[in-house]
Order: sequence, then C-alpha cells, then structure tokens
Amino acid sequence: MNAQALDLCLGASLAHARLQRLLDDALGTLHGIGYADFIVLRTLAQAEGGRLPTAALAGPL
Repeated sequence: MNAQALDLCLGASLAHARLQRLLDDALGTLHGIGYADFIVLRTLAQAEGGRLPTAALAGPL
C-alpha cells in the first residue's frame, strides 16, 4: 500500500471514530444508551420475532 492510500484509509478510520463518538454522545444524552446499545437494539428490531442468538448480535458490533 502506498502512502497516499494509507493516508486515505487512516483518514476514513478517524472520520468513522469521530462520527461514532458523536453518535454515542447524542444517543447517551437523548436516550441514555450508547452507540453499541443502539446497534444491538436495531439488530434485534430487524430480526424475525425480535430474537437472535447472542453470537449473532456480536457481528454488527
């Protein structure tokens, strides 16, 4: 991987981390849950019957 491609990947990773922190803060302030909690709840809401094995919930995190 060349330096330009590495810089692009690192920039995308940093942007993702910043966005995740902002979402975590907003969800915590508004609803008292973190981003990871939101992802688990969303995954369960989309699952048939609202249930999934624990191992299946770890994937989206």
